[in-house]
Amino acid sequence: MNADERIFDDLRAEWESILDEEGAQGPAAELPEAGPDGRLGPGRPGWAPDVFLEHWREAVDATPSPYTFGAVAANFRQLDGALGIDPEYLRRLRKRFPEYRTA
Repeated sequence: MNADERIFDDLRAEWESILDEEGAQGPAAELPEAGPDGRLGPGRPGWAPDVFLEHWREAVDATPSPYTFGAVAANFRQLDGALGIDPEYLRRLRKRFPEYRTA
């Protein structure tokens, strides 16, 4: 047995002992506990379809024709209440909620 094979066998034995102690998934397999509202982990909730539709309609109503993403994005109210959003982000939100494309 050469030196590389001995190193490989030592590493394999070490990993096998870790897997025996922590299971096949390891310590990261445990999910964090859900917060009080049912979400996992910290952070604010994301866009819900009905909230997005409400903000979209407000922005479209406040935008003069032609309705480009850049023009609508300037009048789009974010979740924190700030006015204006990146047009590319607004475009991605529209893709995420395809059932509201004709709204």
